[in-house]
Amino acid sequence: MAAAAYDIAVRYSDRTFSKTKWLDAEQLAGKIDKTVELGLRLAEPMVAVTRNGKDVGDTANVGFIEPSTHEQIGSVRSGEAALLEDGAYDIRADLFGAEGWLRGAQLDGKRSLTIELKPLKVETLKVDGPAPTACAIEVYGVNFDFDKSALRPDSEPILKQAVNLFKRTSSDAARKRSATSGAKPWSRSRRREPKPAMRDLMWAALCRASSRPCYRRTL
Repeated sequence: MAAAAYDIAVRYSDRTFSKTKWLDAEQLAGKIDKTVELGLRLAEPMVAVTRNGKDVGDTANVGFIEPSTHEQIGSVRSGEAALLEDGAYDIRADLFGAEGWLRGAQLDGKRSLTIELKPLKVETLKVDGPAPTACAIEVYGVNFDFDKSALRPDSEPILKQAVNLFKRTSSDAARKRSATSGAKPWSRSRRREPKPAMRDLMWAALCRASSRPCYRRTL
């Protein structure tokens, strides 16, 4: 490359952890041998997950969440060691309609933790119905035409109800899961495909109707 000033990104990544340090306007000319100190202090926690007191092995998903932003840093299978920067995390385990949490877990060095799963309380969101109080809420009536990604107008009432639910709660974090149905065998093959268009459209519809700032997060 030509001798000049460059912005350089030094990135370290391993399992659930990554960190980038920028070197701004570094003058490069000739042969350069430079060492960059990232100052990493890493934790390697291993989270076992139990259900009814029995270890579920590696069948559960374990996510590590930054408490102040609700951002999920990364995830591993239960019983698998993660790699994270030292600090406090909310840890969530989930498996087939059950979940468990460790809030504000301080992670440093190698630690072994256990999360007990509990069944999710599930309620259905209804247009003009009472606000659900469960952590898991089923939403029906978000409709698309066959093989299309545009939301149909009849989806608006239930989406507005979802927005009203967000306005009444103090949390701005949510996890969305969705499934589609349709004519067989077409629907069986399509269900296995990712639905980024559905995710993006639902997020946009919620943001349009909400007075809150919309911070894009992975759903």
